[in-house]
Amino acid sequence: MKLKYIFFLLIFFIFFSSCQQEPETQLTLQNKLSLFNFIEYNKKISKPYLFLLYFAGDNNGMNKYLNSNLDSIAKGLNNFNNSKIAAFFDSDKNGAYLYEINPPANVFSSSATTDLSNSTPWILNNSANSGSYKTVAEFLKWANNRYVDKKYTKILIVGSHGSGSYGQTFDSRSMCNDKSESNSYITTDQFAQGLREGGFSKENMLDILITDVCLCGQIEEAYEYKDCVKYLVNSPNEIMGIGIPYEEMMNSISNESSLEDIGKNIVKLYAEKYYRNTSNNRPLTLTCSNLENIAPMANLTSLLADFFITHKEHQKILASENNSYLKCDNEINDYFYFSYLCTYYQTNYAYAPFSYYYTFDYGYLTDKLYNYAIQNNISELAEICINIQEQMTKIIVSSWRGRITGSDQEKLAGTYTQINSQQNYYGLSITGNSLMKISNNKIATNKKNPYLSTFAFNNDTTWGTLLRELYPDCF
Repeated sequence: MKLKYIFFLLIFFIFFSSCQQEPETQLTLQNKLSLFNFIEYNKKISKPYLFLLYFAGDNNGMNKYLNSNLDSIAKGLNNFNNSKIAAFFDSDKNGAYLYEINPPANVFSSSATTDLSNSTPWILNNSANSGSYKTVAEFLKWANNRYVDKKYTKILIVGSHGSGSYGQTFDSRSMCNDKSESNSYITTDQFAQGLREGGFSKENMLDILITDVCLCGQIEEAYEYKDCVKYLVNSPNEIMGIGIPYEEMMNSISNESSLEDIGKNIVKLYAEKYYRNTSNNRPLTLTCSNLENIAPMANLTSLLADFFITHKEHQKILASENNSYLKCDNEINDYFYFSYLCTYYQTNYAYAPFSYYYTFDYGYLTDKLYNYAIQNNISELAEICINIQEQMTKIIVSSWRGRITGSDQEKLAGTYTQINSQQNYYGLSITGNSLMKISNNKIATNKKNPYLSTFAFNNDTTWGTLLRELYPDCF
């Protein structure tokens, strides 16, 4: 018996060691799937959760996905005893509705769903502007006033289109555009204002904000929400139309789950779902950030910007025609662009051609700048990059980047597929050059961007000043 026990221990040790030593480049699809830890699904959750859904579907093609997501979340509510769903849903066919769903729900259109649309003055004859931050504020005020009987953990899920950093020339900007309201949209600073007017603040923080929209995973977005949101789940790049696997997300929550656990599990489940969806070759991403630690990024970013403002001889590494870290050369090459619009816009490979900016993974950018500093013996720049990376590891609790096919693009795969790493500073992007003066691009324009005057991040840092100095025609 003792020999048999030793034999099994030896086999287990050999198997475990071989898994740990296998290089990432050799991972098969099956091995990649094995990276995701098993998430134990619990049956009944007594801890009270309030799932707030802001689904803006009065636009191009989102309705079918949002309907499916609503069903998935409602079905997942079966695992909860003391929780509720409050959903604002604006569709392109049936108008705007306000629903409350109680367990057991099974699906959205069950007897557990109550239509409360006529009980609020901000929805008139099933009409509301989902592309206005004022509607966000009214929805959240209504929810915060209605659900006061329990100390709920509050999770807000925003489902719609998104286009990241915005300008003011095109119809679809930032997120939640509403085609029935002259294609109105909600900008990042406006959405943060909606959260604050809706009742969230430093004294009453929203526990988790999930923005299930494309291109809204920048440091600028995360910084905007720091005074009213604890944890943020968002994507620096595109996000699948079918969205986050919500039923699995609901099933993964337990009575013992911390906010960080929930955020990490969402990233895991999304990554697993993408690997199973092998027909999708877009470079998908998802990140969970702890916004409690983001405030110091303002000073650290200013130190980085001030270095290049002061040492103009090094600006070429950021903005020269060749070998630039902040300007797209219409090739993927060795750069780490999250917004591939410069390459794919003409072929419609990216379906969100509404961003005015190239965005770059901030952690990867500091890697490149650190290497440049070491090669050129610039200790000041190297130290700034290290300090930024150390702070980013405190912010990003989980991040994942998928893959796209093709010889040039494959080299970017696996940059941070090892999700939930304890030393992970990849997963939030930062704004670089503007698309507005690219003459061979369809969206070229002579108007300058309002970027410097809109984001709190750029009011609190000198990053915008650097961009204006590097690209005076664009900012």
